[in-house]
Amino acid sequence: MADDHKKRRPLRAVLILAVLAVLTAGFVRWDNTALQTACFEPFFTRLPEGFDGCRLAVLSDLHGAEFGAGNRALFAAVSEAAPDYIFYLGDLEDLYRGPAAGYAETVAEGLSAIAPLYYVTGNHEWAIGGVPALKKRLEAHGAHILSNESVVLERNGDTVILAGVDDHNGYADQKPPEQVAEEVYAAHGAPVWLPFTDGLLSTERTLFPSYTAGFYEENGSALFVTRGLGNSGPTLRLFNRPEVAVVTLRRGAQ
Repeated sequence: MADDHKKRRPLRAVLILAVLAVLTAGFVRWDNTALQTACFEPFFTRLPEGFDGCRLAVLSDLHGAEFGAGNRALFAAVSEAAPDYIFYLGDLEDLYRGPAAGYAETVAEGLSAIAPLYYVTGNHEWAIGGVPALKKRLEAHGAHILSNESVVLERNGDTVILAGVDDHNGYADQKPPEQVAEEVYAAHGAPVWLPFTDGLLSTERTLFPSYTAGFYEENGSALFVTRGLGNSGPTLRLFNRPEVAVVTLRRGAQ
């Protein structure tokens, strides 16, 4: 009997390890594919009254990912948030996977059907190349492209200026960001987080990055960082689910 008991121990250990491996793989998959809607409600004393309650869907870094067939789950999550505007902050496609035929057009068409869509480039668009052609394709499918320029948004009789800055990896002769907007802009922070805490590892492979998610005060301005949606190349997310960020602007002091 004792010998039989000893023989069962290795088998039991193997079964436990196998179950743990399956659970871990399932968690990692869920952590990288299950969309999370994160809501923010910042207050601004200088916000025009007409923009009080304005809802923004802030998206970034799909890197060619799909949430549901044709990104239907993504479109459903954004639509449920009922945004007034959608801001897409770059890296729609991924350098390491390569652009898929029709992908950019499908995303632009799906998002612009929900609310006015404004788009700026990320570093992966410039690394892949063909940015002018990409911008034309996105425009043809409903996106408003902001290439180192600004537009006036109007709501309830008031106006604000929206500036879009091309990624600094763009053409050498393009305007520097300082000439386009006197404010800080950012896309996403750390893909790897510690459980129930802040970011652990940034996209630049630095430990404990300063800006990982949400709002920060920087140089007298509000800096917003979204966690992004997809992964670049072989990277993965850990304790940091893909984010649909919904920002509701509020007028006044908090």
